[in-house]
Amino acid sequence: ELLTLAPPGTRPFSPAELRAYLKRKLTDPKKREKRLAHRAWAGMHSAAFCLELLDFCIGDLQGGGAKGGFANLVGLLLLPLASGGLAYVGQASRGGEPHVVATVQQQTLLSHLRSRFVSPECTAHETLGAYFLHNDEFLRAARLQSVTLSFFAQQLQPLQMQPSATYLHTVWQTMGRSAGGAIKPTPEVVELFGSKTLLPLRSGQVVAVGELSSTLALPAPLLQLELDGAASHWAPQASQAADAEPAAARPRVDELMSTLAVPVVDPAFVCVDEAPLK
Repeated sequence: ELLTLAPPGTRPFSPAELRAYLKRKLTDPKKREKRLAHRAWAGMHSAAFCLELLDFCIGDLQGGGAKGGFANLVGLLLLPLASGGLAYVGQASRGGEPHVVATVQQQTLLSHLRSRFVSPECTAHETLGAYFLHNDEFLRAARLQSVTLSFFAQQLQPLQMQPSATYLHTVWQTMGRSAGGAIKPTPEVVELFGSKTLLPLRSGQVVAVGELSSTLALPAPLLQLELDGAASHWAPQASQAADAEPAAARPRVDELMSTLAVPVVDPAFVCVDEAPLK
């Protein structure tokens, strides 16, 4: 309300002033620890509060609004980490590698990288989420690593047991950028994940992604279609039964695939109009 009314003798506190203030107060390690231990700075221990400050600090940097752009954010102690601490924007992780921006699901899949993850609140933030997930200029300036397809392929570790359907849907959601976790067999996916055992079959097996080239991906309604006489000769036993009782014993597509030993992707993972069939 005060900003709206703009009483005489007042002016808004600018993003540039806040950036300068935070750097001045929190850059020196000794002074920083002393200040953060004081109750007046208690808000800095909240990821949500730090992200609100970062959101304000970024306000005049969009579209080249300030000289240096997003590089002005480097050195601000406003990057919440998944471990619960804070890091300076542009600062490497303890291992010397960039911090990693990942959603909650991606952090679950790549749990061995926990010490490098930024807080999942970063990607979930109403306005900053788009910067963390999609703004390459921001990510470069902040020296952050996003979960690209190649990075995901390098970091995804094999399981010691057969993966669950929930795990596979989550993996394929990341691999194919599909909202429902359906399979999108792009050439890049096959090249990067070909040796990984992540392809669920209708038989219950989970095989290597590279076997997609010899595996049919058919939606559930198509698998339930009954074959006409022209197609049923490929399944002799079913065809004979069809001659005796045409209405009741006509073979379905899934039965023909089983007879011919053709591998078929689990239909729960087959994408139709960007949504997996259930």
